[in-house]
Amino acid sequence: MNPVQLAYLAAFGITALVCLVSIRRVRQLRHAEARTGLRWLLAMSGAWGIVHVGYLLSPTTGLAEGFYLIGLLIGVATVGPWLYFCSAYTGRTMHLEPAYRRAAVAVYVVIAVIKLTNPWHEQYYTATATTTPFPHLEMTHEPLHWIVMALAYALSFVGFFMLLELLARVNHDTKPLLAILALTGAPVVLDIGGALTPRLIDTTHSSIGVAFFAVGTLYVFLETFERVRVASSEDDPVIVLDTADRIRDFNNVAGELFPTLRTDRVIGKPCWSTLPEVAAVLDSDRSVLENRSTATPAISR
Repeated sequence: MNPVQLAYLAAFGITALVCLVSIRRVRQLRHAEARTGLRWLLAMSGAWGIVHVGYLLSPTTGLAEGFYLIGLLIGVATVGPWLYFCSAYTGRTMHLEPAYRRAAVAVYVVIAVIKLTNPWHEQYYTATATTTPFPHLEMTHEPLHWIVMALAYALSFVGFFMLLELLARVNHDTKPLLAILALTGAPVVLDIGGALTPRLIDTTHSSIGVAFFAVGTLYVFLETFERVRVASSEDDPVIVLDTADRIRDFNNVAGELFPTLRTDRVIGKPCWSTLPEVAAVLDSDRSVLENRSTATPAISR
């Protein structure tokens, strides 16, 4: 088997395995709606990886095209749970709005019809057997493909912007999560390469990015991922403490309410040494801290 083909099979096979295995890990997330979005994103991306493997291993052109069509339907559908997750995780309500849901279903149905009827109009892709870079059914993408891809990527980047805006609201070191987001979007480079050079196959690699996202957020930086969500409130001051009452994060509103948070290197320090007035409330029966500001900080342990 050609080394390039082996590399593709390994990449998509591992992607499918990682995404499907990670579904169980999603229950570690505390936010129910974020769990729902991420669970569906992983399930669909795992299925997408399996379909890619089927497409690359198909012994006949008819079977390969069938797998490819299924992949087209699953691929564009993953945009839905991605946006659902991003909206829920960042504290928005777009994923719950009936109007957005109806619009999403309508757009998906139109796109699905266009893809499924391609054998008649051939304005989405044409299929040709090729041996470069290894024997497979090569897809030449037509104008409708690029229109749909532009829409899918535009919507996907809306989700990225939601997450980046959230990261800007917290004060903890978010470089690891920024790196994960970069890896999640990195496969677009392979998409472009596949369209420009015969050394790669012209297909979508987004499911590989989802696998990076799953490993990074659910296995490596789960605590940071959860802490950032808790500390990202725009309206209320939030200070996140660990089980030993050490400061782990705070949002901009809390930083304005307690200037000490911004002037000292407080991450990892005990709450009592930095904010003794807050620590006193935690150790008492009181639930309200009197402050110059009318805002009351929410303390999350």
